[in-house]
Amino acid sequence: MSTWSEQSLDKRLGEINLADVIERVQRGGSSPVVYVSIDDSTSSKDKDTHALEGVDWQHDHNASGRNTPKYKKGMVHVSCRVQIGNHSVPFAYRLYLRAKTVRNLNRGRAKEERLRFQTKYQLVREMLQQLQPLLPKEWRVYVLFDSWYASAKLLKFVRRQGKRWFCLGAIKSNRILDGKRLSQWNKDLKHKHYDSVELKTVTGSKHTYLTRSITGRLNEVPFDVCVVISKRHPRDSHPKYYLCTDTSLSAAKY
Repeated sequence: MSTWSEQSLDKRLGEINLADVIERVQRGGSSPVVYVSIDDSTSSKDKDTHALEGVDWQHDHNASGRNTPKYKKGMVHVSCRVQIGNHSVPFAYRLYLRAKTVRNLNRGRAKEERLRFQTKYQLVREMLQQLQPLLPKEWRVYVLFDSWYASAKLLKFVRRQGKRWFCLGAIKSNRILDGKRLSQWNKDLKHKHYDSVELKTVTGSKHTYLTRSITGRLNEVPFDVCVVISKRHPRDSHPKYYLCTDTSLSAAKY
């Protein structure tokens, strides 16, 4: 009996679906912007689950407090979804196993069947390497992610995929830009002018955000990036920070 391979399956199905979308778009004669969304999620299981190899105790970010970590049984997978115009397709999935989980599973496996631990960054890199040759080189590509993926390694890797590949996503306030934490930039700029950005939700409601943009170099990133500080109101003490490696975009385009 052949062994089922998650990676070979998602490669086959993901490439078929994406090829169909690319063909439709190219028939229309357009050169669209491509959005590649990277995210991870946990499929929760009962705490007594033990027979499923990929299930283990996972850190529950939503339930945890600053000094009170919470855990739950589950299986974590990292996904890659591609949106081109009005078309959105799931491209690839990778199962994420903690290093401890991999060690435990390998104890019961023959040497040739042992698993290799991969970080979430390595899984994302693997999926983007699979995607890159499938997209037309003249198309503009933005890789989207939350702050957990905004590492210098990923920013540099995406940059190497081509001059039309960019990163766009959230970033943590403790990152260093031009020698200063982003949270400090927010304090130093508190008397500077805000740009108002109005966004409309899918339900039709509108929200206005106050933004400031800074262009500079993040630690360990050898090219300029733009960081937008976004507030709900002038006295908002917990602003959100967003990063883009395409410095030509305005905050309204983020």
